[in-house]
Amino acid sequence: MRWIDIDLPRAGADQVFDSKLASARLLAGEIPAIGKQHGLDNIAVVERMAAVGRCLFQAVIGVEPEAFNPENDRQPVTVPRLGVPEHDRLVGYHLVVSPQHVGLPWTWLNNGLRFLLEKSPICASVHGAHVPAFDPPRSWMERYANVLFHEPDTPLAQLLPQLQPAGSTPPEILFIPGHCDEQVRSLMFREAARIDDALSAKSRQQPPATLTLPDRATTPRSLIDEGLTYQAIHFAGPTSLPLDIAATDTAQWVDGLLKGDWELSDVAVEEMVGLEADLVGIDPITALLDSVVEKFENQEADWRGAGDRQAAPDTVPVAAGADAAAVADVTGTTAKGGPGWLLDDGPVHPESLGCGGGVPPLVFSNSYCSVPELGNRFLSAGVSSFVGPVAPLFSRPARRFVARFYDFLADGLCTGAALRATALACRDELGKDHPAWLSYGVIGYGSLALQYL
Repeated sequence: MRWIDIDLPRAGADQVFDSKLASARLLAGEIPAIGKQHGLDNIAVVERMAAVGRCLFQAVIGVEPEAFNPENDRQPVTVPRLGVPEHDRLVGYHLVVSPQHVGLPWTWLNNGLRFLLEKSPICASVHGAHVPAFDPPRSWMERYANVLFHEPDTPLAQLLPQLQPAGSTPPEILFIPGHCDEQVRSLMFREAARIDDALSAKSRQQPPATLTLPDRATTPRSLIDEGLTYQAIHFAGPTSLPLDIAATDTAQWVDGLLKGDWELSDVAVEEMVGLEADLVGIDPITALLDSVVEKFENQEADWRGAGDRQAAPDTVPVAAGADAAAVADVTGTTAKGGPGWLLDDGPVHPESLGCGGGVPPLVFSNSYCSVPELGNRFLSAGVSSFVGPVAPLFSRPARRFVARFYDFLADGLCTGAALRATALACRDELGKDHPAWLSYGVIGYGSLALQYL
């Protein structure tokens, strides 16, 4: 496949462009409230996604009228062939944007008739699609460059022995459950089981990667120390609402999660989360987490609800003549005290992982709005490709999306192409009016694949 770079104005360089992006951000910021009123799986959410996508599309073609013309004379970046015609013919669009804009839902780009994602992978980053071989010196980039420049016409499957010499082990993906309580943690391991099934499908002679489950508690310190021993990290958390409490309250949250009136038997938990059967109309995991959140909101714990995000700086429209670069944005300018991953004994932030050198090339954060919340911060910390939700969604379709995504990754697709293929598969399964297929995004290098890790 080929990636076409679309270089967009830096923040503050084009007032009209900045204003349109601010309008798109404002519209997107209302989606949690729409989901709360109508349901996260309601068609009203998809309609708002389309409205945001049209706003983004108008902003882009306002500065680059031929941006989405695949026949333009721009020099594309070619990805090594898979030998699968459908994949190799793909043309993806890589938007080069300012850090403030990386976390926008670019997968919603809509020309008023259809979403661009239906035909092309979409990726955004602060850099172009070209993968440098030695700067920064990441081993996957060197392998990618060797395949691309020395064997450009050879299908990737024939080159795997060179990428993975005899005796080498497949890359390891560390699975991190985002809850400390054992009963809630068990729900997250259902996601791990789906990922493992996707990677170890019997149709493949050898798994392209292995999923590693921690044999002990994952703490911020252990993750910082051991992160680089893995080639990828998958974090599993709630996707329908944020889990963001002050670090000083973490111990209280862990100790009190299911104490007292909230102490549930295994059977009760199974009934609530639908281990034996799906509940109609209500996502059981979300229902349980909603109850936990409500409890701590009543105790005045430091939770940030979806309603609070309405007034966040990133949802403030940029007035004509204003300097958009000065507008605070959750995607790239959040301080270390902002959202992070909640682990067993406290939160860990992308900045901490970056300073400790514990950031692998690929990170999938299956947690609430992780692309706008955490994406650019992980890129700044050293991640090459970051995947996660761009909007709230129920946990059941989130797990379906994850399983499909890793299945396509295991087939050899790069992250950008795998996300598009997963989106279309979820649309076929759940219907075009269900927002799950549009609820994820990939930023960084959309050309990263498991074979290079």
